[in-house]
Parts: sequence; C-alpha cells; structure tokens
Amino acid sequence: MNGPAGRRIQVKRSGGEGMRRRVLAHLWVALLLAILAFLVIYPLLTLLLGALTDTNPVVEGFSLRHLSIANFLVVLANPNVAEALFNTLIACGGTLAESRRGW
Repeated sequence: MNGPAGRRIQVKRSGGEGMRRRVLAHLWVALLLAILAFLVIYPLLTLLLGALTDTNPVVEGFSLRHLSIANFLVVLANPNVAEALFNTLIACGGTLAESRRGW
C-alpha cells in the first residue's frame, strides 16, 4: 500500500519513560512476590511451630517455649492423623494417575 494508509506510525518514547515503566513493572512483581511469600510462609511457619510446641501459635502467638520433637510425635501417634494422611495419599495418587492417563 502506498500513501498514508500504508505507513506505519512509530511512536518514539523517551528513554526516561521506558526506564520508569520497567522500574514500575519490577516493583509490581516484587510486591506480588512479597504478598505470595506472606500467604505461603506465614501459614507454614505457624503449622510447623504448632506441631513442634505445645502452644497454639494462632491464639498465643509465636513462642519457642517447650520446643520439642516429642510434641510432633504425639500428633503422629494419633490414629486420626494416620487415617487423614492415608486418605490424602490415596486422593493425590488417584489424581496423579488420572492426569498421567490423559497424556
């Protein structure tokens, strides 16, 4: 095409604007990663401390008093925990087998 319809319009951006957009993009990604880390790390830390201490970290806050593996072993000795673990492994195994079959 000849004429104005066939020409490409190129918008030249200043170097400062491009740099600012990159910095804002990196800040946005950093903010999202920080939120994701909080949403993953905080619950895992709470779960681990709750299993290794005899306190409830949600109610009483984080405390390293009475930190012991014995508390964790008491939880593992509970038959309900063994049944829940077995059910979880069955469900995950079935889902994995089904997803592999579709490949």
